Amino acid sequence: MSARHTVVGGRLVVADGVPVHAGLDEQLAAHRRIAVRIQA
Repeated sequence: MSARHTVVGGRLVVADGVPVHAGLDEQLAAHRRIAVRIQA
């Protein structure tokens, strides 16, 4: 069974299994940059 809705910090991020957060792409890009820096 998978989650259909995900709320993070009081904000809806996934609704009916679809990402809905307006800034999701920017957040994922920032996460990737930080993860690469940490893992280097």
